[in-house]
Amino acid sequence: MKKLLLTVFVFTHLLSLAQIKMGQIEEPIEPVKSELIESVPAYDSIQNFVTYWSYCNGYESDPYRFKHKEDIKPCNQNDFYRRYESLEIYYPDFKNNYKINEIRLFQYSTFDTLTWDKVGNKTYKIIDIKAGTNNFPQFNFLKEKYPDTIFNEENEKWNHSLIFILKDLHSNDTLCVFDNDVANQKFILVPYYNSIRKKYLNKDLVPKNYTACLVKPKEYDRNYWAEEGSNIKCVDISIVHNGDLYNDCQKFSIDDQDVTIAYKLKQDSIIYYLDDKYERRYSNYSGNRTFMPNIMYYFELRNVHEKQLDENKNNELKDENLRRNNLISSFGKEYGTLIFQGKIKLGMSKKMCEESWGITNNKQKITDNSGVSEVWRYNKGTLVFKNGILTKIVN
Repeated sequence: MKKLLLTVFVFTHLLSLAQIKMGQIEEPIEPVKSELIESVPAYDSIQNFVTYWSYCNGYESDPYRFKHKEDIKPCNQNDFYRRYESLEIYYPDFKNNYKINEIRLFQYSTFDTLTWDKVGNKTYKIIDIKAGTNNFPQFNFLKEKYPDTIFNEENEKWNHSLIFILKDLHSNDTLCVFDNDVANQKFILVPYYNSIRKKYLNKDLVPKNYTACLVKPKEYDRNYWAEEGSNIKCVDISIVHNGDLYNDCQKFSIDDQDVTIAYKLKQDSIIYYLDDKYERRYSNYSGNRTFMPNIMYYFELRNVHEKQLDENKNNELKDENLRRNNLISSFGKEYGTLIFQGKIKLGMSKKMCEESWGITNNKQKITDNSGVSEVWRYNKGTLVFKNGILTKIVN
């Protein structure tokens, strides 16, 4: 029994010594906090294609940008681009040499080169999007097949391309598109285009930003305003080349083949266009170079505008009724009604006068044979108080 107790004592003692190191007790290890990562935001058809850069740099002041919660990191790039899988995109027709330093087209199965006359003016389904050539296993094969092309290690632009795997909805062929400047968009997301047509086509609009934003086709002068009270109707929404709108695209540093969504607007008997891409890219507005459709910035639907006016008017009436009732409750029906109307009457207290005319800092005390009076001066008149009661009104 003694041996057993001795053994237990020695074991317990050694166990306690094991927790001592160099004369100090080891500090407990704090658990590592797991990093919170934002889930991939669902696609919303008010957006055209949004780059990962735009997603990460969302502005709180812009209702059409992403808003990230504090201490939560944005989702990673490859996960973000999965939000576009299964969506349809439309490539307009381009000249075959269009932006060959920015975009290359291939048959996916063989990686044979394609040209715009084979690809353009078609709708495709997005199968996959790869962010960067390091995420595209077939890239080495592509470089070997075309050793003399610009696909090489020295050209970092191509290494950071977005690679679209697309299915032709008519032929079921699959193509591969390398795009190293997606911010300069060469396609339109079909859900986005359909949603804005549904929302704005044949609808009356009200200007809400009076910066020059309208353009007349093929004219140099772009200084056209949609003035307040203008009767404006959206009569068409179409995908056009910049060259169809601007007589001299170089004046605005834009490619005549770049595509844009153009809103055809009729103001009285005059036809204007609102360019969804030009203003977005070159204006000082915080939504530039992303998916901000500028028709939402410059205009709102007339029925929505009128509904908001009605709501504002109703809210103002509610606030007025509440103030009238509170004044009557505090000062009685006679004085409360006068105060609500902004009127003054002899016999009112200082508090009543402040509620009616507001607070003034132009106050003065005057002493004469009748005693001490207090004088309050306003732009609309002068009030004289004795013993806190209004005794004289000087207009």
